[in-house]
Amino acid sequence: MPKTKPKPPAKPDVPKPQRGHRGITDMQKRFAEHIAQGFDQTEAMRRAGSTAVNPAVTASKWMRLPKVLDYLRSLPQEQQQEEARGSRIATAIERQEFWTEVMRGRGEATFVTKEGLLTGPPDWGSRIRAAEALARAQGDFKDDDSSKVKPQVVINLPQRPMTPEEIEEARRANGNA
Repeated sequence: MPKTKPKPPAKPDVPKPQRGHRGITDMQKRFAEHIAQGFDQTEAMRRAGSTAVNPAVTASKWMRLPKVLDYLRSLPQEQQQEEARGSRIATAIERQEFWTEVMRGRGEATFVTKEGLLTGPPDWGSRIRAAEALARAQGDFKDDDSSKVKPQVVINLPQRPMTPEEIEEARRANGNA
Protein backbone atom coordinates (compact mmCIF):
# COMPACT_ATOMS: atom_id res chain seq x y z
CA MET A 1 0.00 0.00 0.00
CA PRO A 2 1.54 3.32 -1.04
CA LYS A 3 2.15 5.94 1.63
CA THR A 4 0.22 9.16 1.26
CA LYS A 5 1.11 12.46 2.76
CA PRO A 6 -1.10 13.56 5.63
CA LYS A 7 -3.37 16.42 4.77
CA PRO A 8 -2.64 19.70 6.53
CA PRO A 9 -5.25 20.82 9.03
CA ALA A 10 -8.06 22.80 7.50
CA LYS A 11 -7.65 26.56 7.74
CA PRO A 12 -10.60 28.50 9.00
CA ASP A 13 -12.39 30.47 6.33
CA VAL A 14 -11.21 33.98 6.97
CA PRO A 15 -12.20 36.29 4.16
CA LYS A 16 -9.47 38.53 2.83
CA PRO A 17 -10.26 42.17 3.32
CA GLN A 18 -11.24 43.89 0.14
CA ARG A 19 -9.31 46.88 -1.07
CA GLY A 20 -10.23 49.91 1.02
CA HIS A 21 -11.79 47.80 3.78
CA ARG A 22 -8.70 47.00 5.81
CA GLY A 23 -8.56 47.71 9.52
CA ILE A 24 -7.12 50.84 11.02
CA THR A 25 -3.31 51.03 11.14
CA ASP A 26 -1.25 51.81 14.24
CA MET A 27 -0.25 55.18 12.79
CA GLN A 28 -3.89 56.05 12.12
CA LYS A 29 -4.70 55.13 15.73
CA ARG A 30 -1.91 57.39 17.03
CA PHE A 31 -3.13 60.14 14.70
CA ALA A 32 -6.69 59.85 16.05
CA GLU A 33 -5.42 59.82 19.66
CA HIS A 34 -3.47 63.05 19.07
CA ILE A 35 -6.54 64.62 17.45
CA ALA A 36 -8.54 63.61 20.52
CA GLN A 37 -5.94 65.29 22.74
CA GLY A 38 -6.56 68.59 20.98
CA PHE A 39 -3.74 68.83 18.43
CA ASP A 40 -4.48 70.15 14.95
CA GLN A 41 -4.42 67.68 12.07
CA THR A 42 -0.92 68.51 10.81
CA GLU A 43 0.66 68.34 14.27
CA ALA A 44 -1.22 65.11 14.99
CA MET A 45 0.28 63.61 11.81
CA ARG A 46 3.79 64.62 12.85
CA ARG A 47 3.34 63.27 16.38
CA ALA A 48 1.94 60.01 15.00
CA GLY A 49 5.26 59.51 13.19
CA SER A 50 4.31 60.42 9.64
CA THR A 51 7.06 61.28 7.19
CA ALA A 52 4.64 62.46 4.51
CA VAL A 53 5.86 65.30 2.33
CA ASN A 54 2.60 67.14 2.89
CA PRO A 55 1.14 65.94 6.21
CA ALA A 56 -1.81 68.34 5.99
CA VAL A 57 -3.11 66.59 2.86
CA THR A 58 -2.71 63.11 4.35
CA ALA A 59 -4.35 64.23 7.60
CA SER A 60 -7.30 65.67 5.68
CA LYS A 61 -7.75 62.35 3.84
CA TRP A 62 -7.52 60.34 7.06
CA MET A 63 -10.11 62.52 8.77
CA ARG A 64 -12.60 61.40 6.09
CA LEU A 65 -11.93 57.68 6.56
CA PRO A 66 -14.79 55.93 8.39
CA LYS A 67 -12.38 53.65 10.29
CA VAL A 68 -10.45 56.65 11.67
CA LEU A 69 -13.66 58.49 12.57
CA ASP A 70 -15.07 55.38 14.29
CA TYR A 71 -11.87 54.95 16.31
CA LEU A 72 -11.90 58.63 17.23
CA ARG A 73 -15.50 58.36 18.45
CA SER A 74 -14.63 55.25 20.48
CA LEU A 75 -12.07 57.13 22.60
CA PRO A 76 -13.71 58.27 25.85
CA GLN A 77 -13.41 62.02 26.45
CA GLU A 78 -12.30 61.68 30.09
CA GLN A 79 -9.50 59.32 29.10
CA GLN A 80 -8.39 61.72 26.37
CA GLN A 81 -8.04 64.54 28.86
CA GLU A 82 -6.18 62.35 31.37
CA GLU A 83 -3.79 61.06 28.72
CA ALA A 84 -2.99 64.59 27.69
CA ARG A 85 -2.44 65.61 31.31
CA GLY A 86 -0.70 62.40 32.34
CA SER A 87 2.30 62.81 30.08
CA ARG A 88 5.63 63.68 31.66
CA ILE A 89 6.08 66.88 29.66
CA ALA A 90 3.58 69.71 29.87
CA THR A 91 1.84 70.63 26.66
CA ALA A 92 1.73 74.20 25.37
CA ILE A 93 -1.90 74.44 26.45
CA GLU A 94 -1.06 73.28 29.99
CA ARG A 95 1.72 75.89 30.30
CA GLN A 96 -0.58 78.61 29.06
CA GLU A 97 -3.31 77.53 31.49
CA PHE A 98 -0.81 77.61 34.37
CA TRP A 99 0.55 81.05 33.44
CA THR A 100 -3.01 82.34 33.12
CA GLU A 101 -3.92 81.08 36.60
CA VAL A 102 -0.81 82.66 38.12
CA MET A 103 -1.37 85.91 36.21
CA ARG A 104 -4.92 86.12 37.54
CA GLY A 105 -3.72 85.53 41.10
CA ARG A 106 -5.42 82.17 41.54
CA GLY A 107 -3.93 79.25 43.38
CA GLU A 108 -1.51 79.14 46.27
CA ALA A 109 2.12 80.20 46.35
CA THR A 110 4.59 79.57 49.17
CA PHE A 111 6.71 82.47 50.41
CA VAL A 112 9.77 82.42 52.64
CA THR A 113 9.59 85.15 55.30
CA LYS A 114 11.30 85.92 58.59
CA GLU A 115 8.39 84.26 60.35
CA GLY A 116 8.69 81.09 58.25
CA LEU A 117 6.81 79.76 55.27
CA LEU A 118 3.55 81.46 54.34
CA THR A 119 1.07 80.53 51.65
CA GLY A 120 -1.15 82.86 49.71
CA PRO A 121 -1.98 84.07 46.22
CA PRO A 122 0.97 84.73 43.87
CA ASP A 123 2.72 88.07 44.40
CA TRP A 124 2.74 90.82 41.78
CA GLY A 125 6.22 89.94 40.55
CA SER A 126 5.17 86.36 39.84
CA ARG A 127 1.99 87.53 38.17
CA ILE A 128 3.89 89.93 35.89
CA ARG A 129 6.45 87.25 34.94
CA ALA A 130 3.60 84.83 34.15
CA ALA A 131 1.94 87.46 31.95
CA GLU A 132 5.23 88.02 30.09
CA ALA A 133 5.77 84.28 29.62
CA LEU A 134 2.22 83.92 28.32
CA ALA A 135 2.68 86.85 25.93
CA ARG A 136 5.96 85.41 24.63
CA ALA A 137 4.40 81.98 24.11
CA GLN A 138 1.57 83.53 22.14
CA GLY A 139 3.93 85.69 20.05
CA ASP A 140 2.69 89.03 21.36
CA PHE A 141 6.17 90.55 21.60
CA LYS A 142 7.75 91.79 18.41
CA ASP A 143 11.46 91.95 17.84
CA ASP A 144 12.89 95.41 18.46
CA ASP A 145 15.34 96.43 15.72
CA SER A 146 17.58 98.20 18.24
CA SER A 147 18.23 94.96 20.13
CA LYS A 148 19.50 93.16 17.03
CA VAL A 149 23.16 93.20 16.18
CA LYS A 150 23.63 95.13 12.98
CA PRO A 151 25.95 93.55 10.44
CA GLN A 152 29.28 95.23 9.85
CA VAL A 153 30.61 95.63 6.37
CA VAL A 154 34.28 94.83 5.96
CA ILE A 155 35.94 95.92 2.76
CA ASN A 156 39.19 94.19 1.94
CA LEU A 157 41.33 96.42 -0.24
CA PRO A 158 44.49 95.13 -1.80
CA GLN A 159 47.40 96.19 0.39
CA ARG A 160 50.64 97.72 -0.80
CA PRO A 161 53.93 96.96 0.87
CA MET A 162 54.90 99.39 3.64
CA THR A 163 57.85 101.67 3.09
CA PRO A 164 60.78 101.53 5.55
CA GLU A 165 59.70 104.94 6.93
CA GLU A 166 56.16 103.66 7.63
CA ILE A 167 57.53 100.56 9.33
CA GLU A 168 59.78 102.71 11.56
CA GLU A 169 56.83 105.02 12.40
CA ALA A 170 54.60 102.03 13.32
CA ARG A 171 57.36 100.66 15.61
CA ARG A 172 57.71 104.01 17.40
CA ALA A 173 53.92 104.24 17.82
CA ASN A 174 53.86 100.80 19.48
CA GLY A 175 56.90 101.47 21.64
CA ASN A 176 59.12 98.99 19.83
CA ALA A 177 61.76 101.42 18.61
